[in-house]
Amino acid sequence: MRIVPKRAFSKILFVIIIFLIIYFLFGNLLFSSIYDLVDSDDKINGKYDALVIENWIVPEPTMIKIADSLHRQNVVNEIYITHFKPQSNKFFTGGEVPKHIDKIINLFTLEFTTDTAKFNKLPIEPKDPITMNLAKQVSEKFLQKNFKRIIVISESYHSKRTKLAFEKAFENSGVEIVTIPSELGITKNNWWKSDIGLSTVFSEAIKLIYYWLFVL
Repeated sequence: MRIVPKRAFSKILFVIIIFLIIYFLFGNLLFSSIYDLVDSDDKINGKYDALVIENWIVPEPTMIKIADSLHRQNVVNEIYITHFKPQSNKFFTGGEVPKHIDKIINLFTLEFTTDTAKFNKLPIEPKDPITMNLAKQVSEKFLQKNFKRIIVISESYHSKRTKLAFEKAFENSGVEIVTIPSELGITKNNWWKSDIGLSTVFSEAIKLIYYWLFVL
């Protein structure tokens, strides 16, 4: 059995104490700064032609609330909710896309507004890389409508990649893209405090690097 010398033990203890002091003094600021790498929070200014809720299957209530509020304030003219096209026996993150996904989305929006018709559904063909191809398909439809100012609502830890993808899809079109991050449990103030938060943010950081190198 090897005995650790007292001098070495003292050094280890000193390093641990310094680390704890740094953590308690600057921990929140450090972890928040790391989160800023994957988060994109733009300023809303003036009126926008359209708002897109970036969604794969079922939209998050927080996103619906934000979109409905901006529409009521006349900040946006039209609201669109993206969703994968139903495909039998094909599963995605979140499960299989139901056959009557449009009606299910209506039920979700009905919880916040009786005017469900203002939430336009935008079926998307799922292709890898998902976020980039979603942005491209949205751009094809929106450029036909001559939209010039667009808001995109995305999960906060995914919003940086979403913004980059949409800016690439609308490149040289003169269309302004702003993003609103929707905090769905994982935020810059708590992401390092849970296994799901850590894995989600670090996974998103890796995907963001992949996009920078090979997609954008």
